[in-house]
Amino acid sequence: MARNPFRPGVKAMAGEWRGYYRLRIGDIRVIFWPDLKTKTIYVDYIGPRGDIYKTKT
Repeated sequence: MARNPFRPGVKAMAGEWRGYYRLRIGDIRVIFWPDLKTKTIYVDYIGPRGDIYKTKT
C-alpha cells in the first residue's frame, strides 16, 4: 500500500465516505484516504465488514 495505494482490490467509496478508499483483506476492511501532495496514507478505520461502515457519523 505504501508504494501504490490504488493497487488492485482498493475501491473508491461513495456517499458520506467520498474521498476515502477501502481495502479488503478477508473479512477485514481498511478505510483510508491518501494525501497525494505529502505522499501520506491516513488509515481511519480497520475492522470487520459488518461494523466498519457504521462508525462514520
